[in-house]
Order: sequence, then C-alpha cells, then structure tokens
Amino acid sequence: MTEFRIPGMSASAGAYRNRALITIAAVVAATAATVVGLRAVPDGTTEITVRASSVAGGIRPGAAVVLNGSEVGVVSDIDAPAPDSYALTLDLSGDRADDALAVLTDRTVVSYAPKNLFGISAVVLTSQSGGTAMQNGSTLDAGEPEDATMTTLLRKLSDVQNEAFDPYMSDILTVAAKATDGLLPILGVAGQIMSDVAETQVVSPRTTLPQFAQLVAGVRGTFDDLLPPIRRLMHWQAPRREGFSELAEQGLSFTEGPVMDEVTALLSDSELGQTAPLMPVLTALFDRVNATFPDSRTNGIQIATLIERLRTALPAGPGGKPVLTVDAVLESAPGLKAALGRPPAHGRGAK
Repeated sequence: MTEFRIPGMSASAGAYRNRALITIAAVVAATAATVVGLRAVPDGTTEITVRASSVAGGIRPGAAVVLNGSEVGVVSDIDAPAPDSYALTLDLSGDRADDALAVLTDRTVVSYAPKNLFGISAVVLTSQSGGTAMQNGSTLDAGEPEDATMTTLLRKLSDVQNEAFDPYMSDILTVAAKATDGLLPILGVAGQIMSDVAETQVVSPRTTLPQFAQLVAGVRGTFDDLLPPIRRLMHWQAPRREGFSELAEQGLSFTEGPVMDEVTALLSDSELGQTAPLMPVLTALFDRVNATFPDSRTNGIQIATLIERLRTALPAGPGGKPVLTVDAVLESAPGLKAALGRPPAHGRGAK
C-alpha cells in the first residue's frame, strides 16, 4: 500500500497508537471526575413521602403538588407496599422547597383535587398550625385523603345514574302519569267554572272583593267567639279528677250495653205491637178534636194578629206600665182644639 505523508509531519505507527491511548484515558478521567462532582454537589431536591390508604384517579408520576394554592413540585413515584396502602413520593425542588418546608408539618392535610379549571388532578396540601416540622426525607401519614377529583365526581354521577335514577325513573313517570290523569277532571271542572264566571259575571271584582273581605272578617269573628268556650273547655278540671276516666268508661259501657239493649227491646216489633189496639181509639179522638175546632189554624193566626195589634197599641210607658195611644181629630170643636194646641187634620174626616 502506498503511503502519502507530509514532509516534516510524519510519525511511526507506534506514535499514533500511544497518542490514541492517551486521548482515551484523558476522556475517561474527565467523565469520572464529572460524575463524582455531580454526586458530591447537592442537587437542591427535597423529597417528602406521603402514606395514604387510597390514590385518586389521575394521580400518577408527574402529577402536580399544590401547597396552599401554589404549585411546589411533582409526584415522582407511587408505590404500593401493601394492600390498601400507598406511598407517594413528592419531589419538591428549587426555592419553593424551602418555602414548603417552612410550613409543612405532620398535621398537614392531604387531599386529591383538580389544580385548575381543566380538571387536572393534583396532590393538594393544606398546612395547619402546630405539629412537628417536616424535613427532607420525612414521611407524612395522610390516612384516607379526601377525593374531589373530576374522575371520582364523574364516577359518582354515573353510579347515581345507574343505581338510583334509571331503575326508578319508569316508576316515577308512571306515578306522575296517574296523578296527572286523576287531576285532569278537577282541572277541567275548575277551568269550566272560571269560564262560566267570566262569561256570566255582572258585578265587577271591585264590588265583590270587599264583600269577600267582610265575609272573611265575619268568619274570623266567629272563630274569635268560639275560642273562649274552647279555652274554658280545655281548662275544665273535672276530667283531671282521680277516677274520672274510670267513671266515664263505666257510664259509656253501661249506655252501650244495658241501655241500648233495653231501647232496642222497647222499639222491637213485639213491644210496639202491644200498642196496636190503641191506634183506632187515638185516631178517633184526633178526628173528634178536629171536628170540634174547625179552621183551628186560621183562628190561631187571627188570635196572634189581634195580640200583636194590642201590643202595638199598648206600648210600655214610664215605669214599664202599658199606655194606650189615642189619636183624636177634633174638627167639630175648634175651641177645644185651640186649647189643646192640636194641628189641623188634613184630608181626614172628623171623629
């Protein structure tokens, strides 16, 4: 093979090999120093482990961590060491980690909720006063965090739809249809009444409404009159006496038993049948009385009219004694009339 070398810059194959080995060794040394330096220098990451009995939908590695409304980190890992037991590693980085550790304690409340209006799930921390301050690597026992994520909300709505609404919706509609069918006649009658009132009304509501108001006032007055007797009845002390209930029960039992039995026997056919022979005699007696006093009703009316006229002619005077009222016309005695001061009678004959 023909070799092409630049004069003054040529070297042997061993020299090139040594140069390559030195270059490789230098790169390896620089890489190792870089890795050791990065591990030696703190990376500013703070980790808090949250132990909970459940993890909401949408909470996964990369989900945001929100403390008192501010996003301070992300969920770096989720582990399930045992059934119904989860360990969430919260990665708090940068200056926000120092601010978070300043308020995080073992009394911090943990919940799952959306971090924005789009429903993105996040681990929400709410600081509480008191408690032991948290440090890098500390563990926070959250128990059963409140789940207010959009996923849980939609699942609950689906459960309500499938388990509560759908199975009974047909029954509800059936009952509503039956109730509507039952009310239709009443609504029809009410509509017909209103139509008749509108067609036949001759008195304006301005006149009828005050009368209805007076009627309501009268009904109220009636209730006002009834309340005092009812109140006195409620304060009746007799039923409160010892033994009153027993005596009342005995009286009602006696009335319901022996008294009703005797009345029933007295009104039975066998008892009433014994008075049958008296019926012809009583009938003849009544006929005789009617024949003796004919037109007794007319006579009674006339007697009542006469008594009313006498009562009118004899009104009560001073001391309650009856006084006879007499109106005499003295046209034939002008002197007596003038002495008595009677006015002249117009259109009436002398008496």
